[in-house]
Amino acid sequence: PSSTTCRRRAYVASDPRTFETSLWLANADGSARRQLVGTAGGFADFLAPRFSPDGRSLLGFDAGRGGLTLRLPLEGGTPQPLETPGLSGFSAWDGQALVWIGNYDGALHRPGVGDSIERKDLGLDLKLQQLLPGGRRALAVPRPVGTNTGSLQVVDFETGERRTLVEGNVAEARHAAGVLVWVLGDGSLLAAPFDERRGELTGPPAT
Repeated sequence: PSSTTCRRRAYVASDPRTFETSLWLANADGSARRQLVGTAGGFADFLAPRFSPDGRSLLGFDAGRGGLTLRLPLEGGTPQPLETPGLSGFSAWDGQALVWIGNYDGALHRPGVGDSIERKDLGLDLKLQQLLPGGRRALAVPRPVGTNTGSLQVVDFETGERRTLVEGNVAEARHAAGVLVWVLGDGSLLAAPFDERRGELTGPPAT
């Protein structure tokens, strides 16, 4: 897992012999690489690093402690636990910052001022597939407990509105270059023209 700004990137590396992980910081072109933290200090891992809005620290989570949120100052120091939801789960870049759906609370999270994390309840049944342009809406599949598929919906993070795009047992869906592709529970693959800005299908599906 990694995170990138226009000038720097942070990523987690794993030693195939010992399975220990370490966190690294480098310039966007890969130069000036340096290790920030390893498995020492009582934290099993520092995973899914995300730059804070001010660029002075990294947010991540400790998979060995149930998704405990950590903050690591880039100038050095020990990862500090934060009183925030875990950062594990779906995550994507909305054009300005990373957003994610927590595995433990079913809420949308965005980095806020300082170490704060803005939170909005969406529902534990919702599995996000991909953000739409602008970061306000996303493709999502509601999955009631005990199911692996559901109808494909467009979810508005600001209003909470859910609009169904595809009825039925959708397992996964992605969009690119004006085309929406989705997979059904039986493995069938379908595609249809898609207006990404409006979040609407513009033609019938083809198999």
